[in-house]
Amino acid sequence: MYDVLTTAAIVDELAGSLPEGRIQRIGLRDPQTVAFEIYRDRRRQHVVATIGEPEPALFRSPDPFAIDPGLVTPFALLLRKYVRGATLVSIDQPPLERIVRLSIAKRFWPHNRAGDEPEAEDDELDGDVPGIEPEIVFVYLYIELMGRRSNVILVDERETVMDSLKRVTPKMSRVRPVWPSATFALPPERGGFDPRSIDRTQVEQMLGEQPAGGSFRKLLIDRVRGFSPVMADEVVHRLAGYDALRNGDVDAGAAVRAIQTLVEPLETGKWSPMLYRDQDGVLIGYSAVPCESLAARGIASPATSMSDAVSAWQHTELAVAGRHDGRRNRLLARIRERRDAVNGRIRSIEKQQASVQEAERYRRWGETIYAHLWEIEQRQTVLEADGMTIPLDPRRPAKDVAAEYFETYRRMQRGTGAVESQLDEAKAELDYLDQIETMALLASSFQEVESVLSEWEAYAGPERGAPQKKRKQAPDRIRPVTDRDGNQIYIGRTGPQNDRVTFDIAGPDDWWLHARGVPGSHVIVRGNGREPSEEALERAAALAGWYSKSRTSGKVEVDIARRHDVRKIKGAGPGMVTYRNEYTVLVSPADESSLQSR
Repeated sequence: MYDVLTTAAIVDELAGSLPEGRIQRIGLRDPQTVAFEIYRDRRRQHVVATIGEPEPALFRSPDPFAIDPGLVTPFALLLRKYVRGATLVSIDQPPLERIVRLSIAKRFWPHNRAGDEPEAEDDELDGDVPGIEPEIVFVYLYIELMGRRSNVILVDERETVMDSLKRVTPKMSRVRPVWPSATFALPPERGGFDPRSIDRTQVEQMLGEQPAGGSFRKLLIDRVRGFSPVMADEVVHRLAGYDALRNGDVDAGAAVRAIQTLVEPLETGKWSPMLYRDQDGVLIGYSAVPCESLAARGIASPATSMSDAVSAWQHTELAVAGRHDGRRNRLLARIRERRDAVNGRIRSIEKQQASVQEAERYRRWGETIYAHLWEIEQRQTVLEADGMTIPLDPRRPAKDVAAEYFETYRRMQRGTGAVESQLDEAKAELDYLDQIETMALLASSFQEVESVLSEWEAYAGPERGAPQKKRKQAPDRIRPVTDRDGNQIYIGRTGPQNDRVTFDIAGPDDWWLHARGVPGSHVIVRGNGREPSEEALERAAALAGWYSKSRTSGKVEVDIARRHDVRKIKGAGPGMVTYRNEYTVLVSPADESSLQSR
């Protein structure tokens, strides 16, 4: 829900109350969250930037967030050096982007500019010192709220990345690496029409380029810049009141009015943040402007500010699990510790692998020496042949040197099979660790947290120092949810549950769904006496996207296959499978409530 409209509303709100304030405290609340304390007009304000669950967000918090002093990273140290004690100069947003830029200035005095960190805040010498002129250093903090690509990046005046909350190496992204010393650039601008100035001709062009039976909601997301699924839902609702509106049924003029009315606050700054609750009072959504599509699902009420709306959502999503965050965080710490160890093992194995691959060179050297024995002279030191420079021993016959190269090749080659097997096992373990971590992050109740913890202890054993007692297992029932067509949908919440829904509950011809390329739940669709429709499978795919590591992304690729095409990976952990004959759909993640929507 944190879309372009929410971002703009937050920027307008913060820009009216934070600039010229002093950043008194800043640090990491957890590895995915930066917390600020800003002092202005004799009051402290608390701001949070998170790229974690339940969604990436920037907002002013009504309560101070605890900064973890033990969470010391290079990025945290740079924040303390360049941002703590600095003045927040301005806050802005690139047009139609979920990016916020904080411009920050800090005075550095000669005695502490060279050091990594002042010994105390008093050492920053805010008062004038006779004969000493301070240096004003500007830095920029970019807060990018873009699903799984979210990040917080510290950039200097020369547009060079100083560090970031999440480093992206050139190996991870050749298009846009984000790591120290890289040149900073905004993400590539997404193509499409500008919703602020879109006109009838452009809408007709969009409609004319797509099949008349295509989804207008999907067309809006694909072809209008900055349009989120929630924004597209609202435009469709205003036009027809249901999400199955087809391109051929759209009135271009009405579509233009609906789009421009929705984004008008981007120009006027007149925001009306809203909260939406179901009949039981449970928060189901929020928006920067009144949304008829959300109001149709619940009871709308105004929020006092955009930050209050976002803060309410952040706390609501974590309210159940929040009481058990201690257990969850200890589990996550153990998982990450194990992952670090496995990554270290992989690096070691890859070094061995490189050594094994080097063996081929010795074989080629030996063969080449034998092929050119007739032309090698006594006391010759190198052989230049076939594009290679081969060392020779001038004190030994060339054939003996060749024999030694063959022996070296055979000795190094013996480890090839073992190295390949060890590398495959380590990578499989890393994939399984990613799955357990994702399930722990997605767990939303005490029982779900306990289930993931039980899975972890079955895999890694109890925590060091914990009493050796048998954990009492609660009944692990997997109840299906039913969509509006009567299809039964089963969702695995742990690795063992993924195995159960896929290999024990599902029949061979049932449909199996999983977010492509990321850890997540196995989702099974069983038809209600007939084959599920494509619409039903897409709704279930949105659910598979929701129960995956890509939950906060705008769009997720989900693979769909028959259950009989899914196989366990031999020797891998629970829930680890391979599959074939799949096809892939692109969907927006949605929870169980979407199964009943029309």
